[in-house]
Amino acid sequence: MSEDRIPRPEESTDAVAWTGVLTVTAPPTQAGRSVAVEPDGTTIGRDATCDLALASEHIGRHQAVVRMHGNLYVVEDLGSASATQLNGVPVTGTRPLHDGDRLTFADVEVEFRIMVVSTRPPRRSSPRPSDDEPVGPKTPLRQELREAPGFSSVALMLAVLGAVVSTTLTGAAGAGPWGTLVGAAVGPVVTTTFTTKKAGESGRVRTAAIVILSLTALVITVVGIGIADRAAGHSVIPGTTDRAATFPQVNPAGNGSPSVTPSPTETGSAGPTFRNQSGPVPAVDPLALDCGQTPAGSSVTCPVLTIANIGPSILEITAVEVSGDASDDFSAHEECVGSLLNQGETCMMTVEFKPQTFGTRSAVLVIPQNVPPPDTGTRVSLSGVAG
Repeated sequence: MSEDRIPRPEESTDAVAWTGVLTVTAPPTQAGRSVAVEPDGTTIGRDATCDLALASEHIGRHQAVVRMHGNLYVVEDLGSASATQLNGVPVTGTRPLHDGDRLTFADVEVEFRIMVVSTRPPRRSSPRPSDDEPVGPKTPLRQELREAPGFSSVALMLAVLGAVVSTTLTGAAGAGPWGTLVGAAVGPVVTTTFTTKKAGESGRVRTAAIVILSLTALVITVVGIGIADRAAGHSVIPGTTDRAATFPQVNPAGNGSPSVTPSPTETGSAGPTFRNQSGPVPAVDPLALDCGQTPAGSSVTCPVLTIANIGPSILEITAVEVSGDASDDFSAHEECVGSLLNQGETCMMTVEFKPQTFGTRSAVLVIPQNVPPPDTGTRVSLSGVAG
């Protein structure tokens, strides 16, 4: 039969058919299995979904494909780690197949024949149950992930980048700590879904890669931003600098019960309400201090701050700090620094507003005290207008 004119399958009759046939010749445990090459292509590889599934851990999950191209049969390597060989020569791109050619996939050899058959071989062929080596789903998921291009350090870095970008966007949009955490979780899922699809991953490998990469990226992002928050004394994400931390914080209390950083709904005229707390608990009134309007270069005294201890232990005010873009326009007096407040006692603190430039000015007053970590101090928003 000339290679230039191979009858196509639709030209065959029910009794006699011309077809390309792939037959495993080595190793002996797999020899004898064969499949007919279909016009739309016959896939070869380790995965159980392949038309010719080969039981060898050295073969790619989808190693190669054999199909019709015009009136010729051709073979194409699918970019696996172990190159497909045609008669001992590595296959690059698409190569024509001739009757009697031998294909080598790692330690498995397959013979290609153009045959006249009265009964067509099956389209699919899987290893016999008695074969020693695993195939398809029996291959350990860890090994498949190790070989998957979409499960790599680059993919992890992109997932972390997705988490950081999503955290920044949700924080800048005004989402609270829990909303920002949800954003940090969604970002890497979107990123890894895209990268694994582009890498050609599918099935359980893609699902596992998305879950592992997304969770790892979320942990890295939360821990990294949490460390940065503690170092700065406030949230480092733009738009969230008026709160102590970017993500929800749970503070261990002395009696083993959790003390959760209060949300705005827990804050009243007497300051924030803390629950399940056995140590010193500060309450500041108000938590947002409006210093009014004053000409640039002059100063005005802001409303007085009241600091109260609503906990059972002694509260010590250790320092006062002003941070933010306009921190030089506000100054906090140190009347309460070093004060020891018993339960129910209060201290009054004065803040001055002396703007240097025109416009609305804002900063954050931080009042550190002897509250156990990860508490970083009580925060008060400062604002004023330079006329």
